[in-house]
Amino acid sequence: MEKNIYGVVSPSKVELPEFELIANNRYAFFAKARLDNRDDLIAALKLESQTQDNSIVAHAFLKWGKQVVNMLCGDWYLIVFDYHVRELWIARDQLGYTAIYYTFIGQQIHFSNVINILLDRFHPVLNEKALICKLTLSRELIDQPHTDFEGVYPLEGGTELIFKNDTVKINRYWNPEETTVRKYSKAEDYTEELFELFLKAVKSRIPANGLVTSMLSGGLDSGAVASLAAKVLGDQGKSLTTFSHVPLYRELLEPETQFTFFDETDRIYDTANFYPNIQPVLLNSVGITPIQGIKEYLKVNEQLIHGASNAYWMVDLYHATKTKGGTVLLTGEHGNIGLSNQGEINEMSFTHPYFLRSPTRFIKKLLKPVSRSVKDMLTDPIKLIEYRLDQGFVSSTIRKKYKLEEKKNLKFYDDACYSGESLNSRMSHLLKLNRHVRCFNGANVKSHFGVELRDPTADKRVIEYCFSIPNEFFFDKNGVGRNIMRKMMNGLMSPATLMEQKKGKQSSDIVARLLASSHEVDDTLYHLIRNEYFQYLFDTKSLVNYWNQLKTQKIGQPVNNRPNNFLKAIMTGLLIERNNF
Repeated sequence: MEKNIYGVVSPSKVELPEFELIANNRYAFFAKARLDNRDDLIAALKLESQTQDNSIVAHAFLKWGKQVVNMLCGDWYLIVFDYHVRELWIARDQLGYTAIYYTFIGQQIHFSNVINILLDRFHPVLNEKALICKLTLSRELIDQPHTDFEGVYPLEGGTELIFKNDTVKINRYWNPEETTVRKYSKAEDYTEELFELFLKAVKSRIPANGLVTSMLSGGLDSGAVASLAAKVLGDQGKSLTTFSHVPLYRELLEPETQFTFFDETDRIYDTANFYPNIQPVLLNSVGITPIQGIKEYLKVNEQLIHGASNAYWMVDLYHATKTKGGTVLLTGEHGNIGLSNQGEINEMSFTHPYFLRSPTRFIKKLLKPVSRSVKDMLTDPIKLIEYRLDQGFVSSTIRKKYKLEEKKNLKFYDDACYSGESLNSRMSHLLKLNRHVRCFNGANVKSHFGVELRDPTADKRVIEYCFSIPNEFFFDKNGVGRNIMRKMMNGLMSPATLMEQKKGKQSSDIVARLLASSHEVDDTLYHLIRNEYFQYLFDTKSLVNYWNQLKTQKIGQPVNNRPNNFLKAIMTGLLIERNNF
C-alpha cells in the first residue's frame, strides 16, 4: 500500500514528508507521480529511458519551475519548500486519482494525502452546509472546495497552493473550458484524432507486468476502456480480467423502463465475448450487506459519498481485485465529462440533419425557449426546495437554522438545471463534480486497499480535445447523442453495447438487499436515532416511517431514489459516531 504523507509549515517550523534537497539545497522537494507522457518528458529533458517517474518530475521542475504543472500528464502531486523565500508550493494533477487535504491550526498549515491524519490533530466539526448539499443534491457549493469537516479543504485537480507570509493562495492552472473550438467539416475528422489520443491514454495506463484488471459495466465508458485494453493486451498475447457488479435478486428487479435496464449481465458478456482474451468476473456481493458496505467505505473515505447504496459492491469489487492479484484497476469513471458526452440538444444547429429532415422538429426547436420560459414562470422554486429537503430527510431545525425554505437560488443536480445552459457549461459542471468526488475517492481506495485506479477517460489530453468539439457533432443524423464515442469505437467493441441507448441502473436490487438484512437495518437505525446530533440533523420520524413503509414494499413497485437517500442518512449517522459528535 502507498505510504501516507504529512507535513506542517509555519514561520518558525518546517516539517515535510520524505524529501530530497535540490538546486544546491534551495528546495526541499517531494513528488509522487505516475506519468502518462514519460517518453515525451525523457526526450525533452534528455534523460535515461529507465529514469523513474518521481525523478523525471524533479528534473522537469528544475527546468520549468512552477510551469512544470502544464508539462505533466498522469496521476501526480508534488510538494516544494523554497528556503530562499520561505514559500510552500503544492500542486497536483489535472484529474487524477490523487488527493491532498490541508487545514490551518494557528499560524501553521498542515497537509496530507489522507484526511484522517489531519482530523487526528484537532477536534473536527461537521460541515453542515456541505452535508445539506449532499443530502439534497444541491449544487450550491460546487465552486467552493470543501470536505465534510469545517476548516479542512481539498486541493482540487488542476490547482496549486502557495503558502507564504501566513497567507494561502489557490490558483487554478488548468481550464479545459477555455480550449479553442476545432472547426472540421465531418465528425470523422474529430473521431480519428480523438481515437489516437484515447488509445495512447489506455496504453500508457496498462502496467508492464502483473495481472491487468478493469472495471466493466454494461455502459459505453468502461466498455470502451476494457475493449481497447483487451485489444492492446491481445496483441501482446496477454489477457484482461474484468470485474463487474450484477444483481443478486434478479427475480425481484423492477421491469425495464424506456431509459433504464436493471441487469447489465448481457451487456457485460457482449463486451467480454467480443474479445476472447477478456476473462470476466461477475460479483453479486452475496457476502456483504448494504450496512456492512457503508461501514467499511467510511474507513476508506472518511466522508459521506453520494452513492451510499453502491458502497457494498464497490468494497466487494476492490476486495475481489486484490484477492485475484490485481494491483492496477482500469476505470472509465470520467467518460461522462467528454468522451461519451451526449451533447446539448438546446445548442444543436438548425442546419443539423436531424432538423433538416423534419420541419416539425425545426418548429419545436424555435418554440422551445418560449415554452421553457413559461414553465420557469409557473414553477414554484420553494416547492422544489421543500421536495428536496423532504427527500433528504432534513430536519426542521436545520431548515430553520439555514433558512433553507426561504432561499430561491439553491441549485440542484437535475437534468432540468441544464435547461438553457451550453454544452460547455454542462461539461464544466460534470468536471467540477468529478474533481470534488471521484478523484479523492480513487486516491483513498489506493491508500486503503492497495489497488491503484487508472482512468484513460480522465487523461487531460482527451478531456481537452472533447471540449474542443462543437456540440452538433455529438449527435448523429437521428438526433441520438454520444455520436463521437460510437463512431470512434465502431468495430472495436460489441455492437450491442455500443448502440445501447438505455442506461444500466447501479444497485438495482438495493431494496431486496435491505429487506434481506432488515434486522441489521433495524438495529442500526434505532441506535442512530438516539444520538442527539443525528436528531438535530435529520427528521428521525420521517426516516423511521420510510423504513417501515419500505418493509411492506412490493418489489417491482417504483421506489425512485429514496433508498439511496435513506442510506446516505444512515451513512451520515455512522460518520457522526466515528467522530464522536
